[in-house]
Amino acid sequence: MRTTALFLLAGLVVACGTTKVAVPETNLSHAEHISRTISLDGEEVLTIWIYAEAPDYVPITDDDEGYTCVDDTARFAVVALLNAERTKDKKPESMARSALLMVLKMQAEDGQFYNFIFPDLTINREGHTSYKDHGWWAGRALWALAAGYRFYQERDPQFAARLRESVEKLLPWYDSYLDRHGEFDEVGGMRVPSWLVRGSSCMTSEAVLGLLELYLAKPDDQLGANIGKLCDGIAEFQVRTEGVLLHGAHPSNVERPYDWHHWGSRQTMALARAARILKDHPNREKWLESARLEADTFFTMLLSSHVPEAISGAAAKFYPQIAYGTNTLVLGALELFRATGEEKYRKMALKAFGWYLGDNPPRAKMYDEKTGRCFDGIIDADKVNRNSGAESTIEALLAIEELKR
Repeated sequence: MRTTALFLLAGLVVACGTTKVAVPETNLSHAEHISRTISLDGEEVLTIWIYAEAPDYVPITDDDEGYTCVDDTARFAVVALLNAERTKDKKPESMARSALLMVLKMQAEDGQFYNFIFPDLTINREGHTSYKDHGWWAGRALWALAAGYRFYQERDPQFAARLRESVEKLLPWYDSYLDRHGEFDEVGGMRVPSWLVRGSSCMTSEAVLGLLELYLAKPDDQLGANIGKLCDGIAEFQVRTEGVLLHGAHPSNVERPYDWHHWGSRQTMALARAARILKDHPNREKWLESARLEADTFFTMLLSSHVPEAISGAAAKFYPQIAYGTNTLVLGALELFRATGEEKYRKMALKAFGWYLGDNPPRAKMYDEKTGRCFDGIIDADKVNRNSGAESTIEALLAIEELKR
């Protein structure tokens, strides 16, 4: 019954979907509004508040978890670097440098990262979303630091070397999984790869995106081989059963191989980008085939139903819808277009981006070009969360920057 309901909704949504999408300009004003420069270990670093509530959008401080985190600040550094590279503007470059300094300060001696900073400017070292780790927030740190290394290689070699040193301290944690390349376990009747980072195809995808930035900065055969092994794991972990909702999907975690959530699912983006960059890798076509399957089947179904938040077996949970979830489709399809040149993927990326502009259940414009705000999500078919914190705004800006390029 739930499956039927999903596809009935799909028919209603397609009928009123947008046909043309104009990508707006990047506006960093709101990101700057919710940013704060602090002194950490004698250096001025940029931090960005996690929450800002409507209607005044005054940043909110969380005394228990922290007011800022590597998760968001690292992602903002990537956005600011892309914008600086595209526009040649000095302001986003300055913001990116300062954000990268914050990320550097959050690294432990063993190369892993803490995530949150408390309002008193001390590091949260024990919280369940902030403990020292090489998972979610470390993957985003890697992406930002490697992108910074590439950006500053010639502009500021000394700063670039500092970023590269930080990356090198983290890499052994990812390398530790590669000894299991080619090994599989069986979970719930599915054959699952044993070498995904923390058993998560999502975390592995974030790591691949960072490692690809490092490869672009300094191509290396061994690094390319390691990226390839991680991509092999992502491609292997895919539902290939026609007639089920998850057909074509890369599930989120090997412990629950029939579950998927929209946030963090950058698998197709990572596979297509790796195929585009590692052109001579023997498994390149395998990665592209896996990415195409997800886009042609699963993404197509998701877009027709405005991207459910999560799917477990035959049950779809539709809300909340958030920018982070939508962006996995935008950037996944966009990377497939870049890798293959196939026009259908460019159209798919623009259709997915339409969510930000009003092609969503409540017909709400989620990104405001005048302020640079992106609302925090869609709560129900007729209700929008009009708060605008870091993640939503940054993901909208990331989509815009990639589409502009």
